Amino acid sequence: MNEIEVKIIEINKEEIIRKIESFGAKKVAEGEQTSWFFDFPDGRIRNSKESVRLREFKGKKFITLKKLVSNKSVKEEEETEVFISDLDAMKKIFSAFGLKQVDFVKGKRTEYKIRSVSFDIDEYEVIPCYMEIEAPTKKLVAEWIEKLGIKKEKVTPWGSKELWAHYGKEAYY
Repeated sequence: MNEIEVKIIEINKEEIIRKIESFGAKKVAEGEQTSWFFDFPDGRIRNSKESVRLREFKGKKFITLKKLVSNKSVKEEEETEVFISDLDAMKKIFSAFGLKQVDFVKGKRTEYKIRSVSFDIDEYEVIPCYMEIEAPTKKLVAEWIEKLGIKKEKVTPWGSKELWAHYGKEAYY
């Protein structure tokens, strides 16, 4: 499945929640989100514009493989995701294949949804709060940016690496 999204940087969380709720968006999840990223020692996964991630959120654990398709006006990635039951076992499997943990991130995520559009608000201690808008089409992403009155300079097609670098922080992916 292709993931199509943008990141809206430096949001006012309370204000954006009021706006998206006024359009009928419903909160579907909130809690701590932990992510572990893996690569081979030579960096071949990152160098091929892919990422391998384990994530735990609200008691759900999953592995995700992403491959960048485009990051022009929106970030578009091929995404394959599978639920797993045991993070430690998966880490051992990765290690047996020669993968090494290259990054670790923990923060808070609040998820809202309206029909096929997701609004994920992420909070980390070291960078300002931001929101991802994910939809099945670029057109739908653009429509929600307009509906919410978001200034163009706040809209980015960045991945996590570019987002964190914007604030002078390092991220592997």
